[in-house]
Amino acid sequence: MTWGRLREWKRSDSMRILIILALFLVLYYLVRGLFRPGKGERETPRTHPDVDRVGGNELVKDPLCQTYVPKRSAVRKRFRGEDVFFCSQECMERYLRGKG
Repeated sequence: MTWGRLREWKRSDSMRILIILALFLVLYYLVRGLFRPGKGERETPRTHPDVDRVGGNELVKDPLCQTYVPKRSAVRKRFRGEDVFFCSQECMERYLRGKG
């Protein structure tokens, strides 16, 4: 075996290793994505006894942080005779503390 053939063999061998590592990396991210919740989803919903989750595709605006959230995933609280929608339980609690 000549040095030229030995160098070619090493280059092709290292390319195989790189390709296999890249395939494992892609496979890892695909499998990991199957078992993780999607963006914006929570693993466990945080709720309060007098707070309801509401349905629909309509967007509602959080009065505290000014964020628009889908009505179906918004936290709803009845406040002074009106339904007020929040992006999270934390925003609702901060809003209620401020408005007392």
